[in-house]
Amino acid sequence: MEMKTAIVTAMSTVVTVAVASYEHQVPVGRLFSPFFRRSMPFCDFSDLFAKMESIFDTLSFPQKYFEWRSFGIKAKRLRTGAIAESREDDEMGEIGEQAKATFIIHVQFRRNATWQGTIQWVEQNRTQVFRSTLEMIKLIDEAMEGRDMVPVVSWNSKIEE
Repeated sequence: MEMKTAIVTAMSTVVTVAVASYEHQVPVGRLFSPFFRRSMPFCDFSDLFAKMESIFDTLSFPQKYFEWRSFGIKAKRLRTGAIAESREDDEMGEIGEQAKATFIIHVQFRRNATWQGTIQWVEQNRTQVFRSTLEMIKLIDEAMEGRDMVPVVSWNSKIEE
C-alpha cells in the first residue's frame, strides 16, 4: 500500500466554525478542518481555541513564535489531542445547516502569544482582519449578539484588498 503525504500550505490552517448556540457569550458548536476532513465539537471559546491550537501544533504551522527550547537531544513530541478525538467528515454536516452563524477563520501567524489572521462571517459575506484572539472574540460576539462593539474592531471596518 502506498502512503500519501499531504503537503501543508498556508491554507491548511483554515477552519470553519459553526456556532449552534450562543448564550451568555458562550459559543457552542463544531469546527471543521478541511485539511484533516474532521469536525470537532466545542463548548466555549477556550475549548474552541484549544482545539484550533491542537490543529496548528499537529501541522507545525503556523509555527509558534514563543516555544520552549532547550539544548541537547529533544525527543519528538507525540502530536495528538483534539485531532485524535475528532470524527471524520466530508463537510460540516448537520451542525453546519443548523448553525446560527458560520465563520471561516484563517490563522496566518502565531506571534506575541496570540493569533493573527482573517475571519469571514459567511452569512453576511463580511471579512475582517484580526490582530489577536481577543479581537476575534469581539468580532464573533458582535456577530452573534447583533450589537456594535468598540469601533476599532468591527465588521463595519473595511479591509484593503
